[in-house]
Amino acid sequence: MKKYINLLLIVEAIICILVCVLGGGDLNFASKLLEFLFKPLAIGLRKLSFLGGIANIFAWVIFILVCSIPIIILIVKIIKKKFAVEDSLLIVISLIMAPALYYMININTMVSQMIIPMEENESLYCILGAMIYSVIAGYVLIKVVRKFAKANKNQLKGYFNNVLFVVNAILVLASFGIYLNELVRKLDTYPDNILEMCENLTITKAFLIMEYAMDVIIYLIVIGIIILVQGLIEKIDLDSISEEVVKRAKLISKFCVGTIVIHGILNILYNGLQFVFIKKLFAVKGVVSVPIVIVLVMLIIMLFTQFILDAKSIKEENDMFI
Repeated sequence: MKKYINLLLIVEAIICILVCVLGGGDLNFASKLLEFLFKPLAIGLRKLSFLGGIANIFAWVIFILVCSIPIIILIVKIIKKKFAVEDSLLIVISLIMAPALYYMININTMVSQMIIPMEENESLYCILGAMIYSVIAGYVLIKVVRKFAKANKNQLKGYFNNVLFVVNAILVLASFGIYLNELVRKLDTYPDNILEMCENLTITKAFLIMEYAMDVIIYLIVIGIIILVQGLIEKIDLDSISEEVVKRAKLISKFCVGTIVIHGILNILYNGLQFVFIKKLFAVKGVVSVPIVIVLVMLIIMLFTQFILDAKSIKEENDMFI
């Protein structure tokens, strides 16, 4: 199962591409993510409530059950004696989820009561969804940190691989979801029906696609490197580092250096081409991109691989001394 887990990334990419392409320029992918689950639930409960009678009572029961899920999880943890201090945040999640979901159900009432008027209800759905997800994300992050702090060597390998998979899932979401959606929206802002500007529009759109492709290429390389690191972690044994592990570590280190170099070259080529076609572009963007996060990830991976190489060297020296 672990061997094929990364195939889920391909499924994720296909779903994101379909959503962006079918949604067109009117789709706001980032907003849809923050509204996910809670907005459809709120709309469903609102329609159910409008039916009145038993349907309204049933809507209230569902509302209370959904908002009580974190509390139920907390009670189960207490009964099983698995309670930790950070589990207290489950109460906070319920306390935020209840009013947020209530306002989503009664969205027009909330809009009318706000000091700052909201022109679109969609923005409010997004804000309320972000409030709920931010607390959930904080709780999950604290739980992950605790698991890492208490884990032994073998457990750490498993946890680290899981974290790397989540990082890859986020990179796929960004590449084929958020960034692709931004590209589609940008392309839709330029009308194709103006014949006298057709050539310039084509060039401008080509540069927008090129800018998107630059980011995606780097992200795909990083995803590939992370998959290689996952394979390395599965094979690594600090008590007996094999030659295969050493070769993989060296290869990964070279790929990390190459990624940073490729990013720099792509930026130079893009800006150079913009300068050549600058008179025919409707939008010019001087890309001075310093991908701090990607650089940090590459440096961390390089340090990790260097640690493996140093550990192998020290072990060989100790063996010779003995």
